[in-house]
Amino acid sequence: MKSFDKVILTDCDGVLLNWEYAFNTWMKRHGYEMTQAGENAYDMGDRYGISNVEKKRLVKFFLRE
Repeated sequence: MKSFDKVILTDCDGVLLNWEYAFNTWMKRHGYEMTQAGENAYDMGDRYGISNVEKKRLVKFFLRE
């Protein structure tokens, strides 16, 4: 097997994978409202005024659907 000494990392989040729009739609459908400052917040906890524990639980639930 040939050894490669260079790696190209790419970030396709928000370009190829628009998860943010889908997650926001899903959150609204499940009764969560975005905070006033949430429009400019990337962190879902800040965006919806929820704890880190709740945020992680919701993201896992979202990924299973």
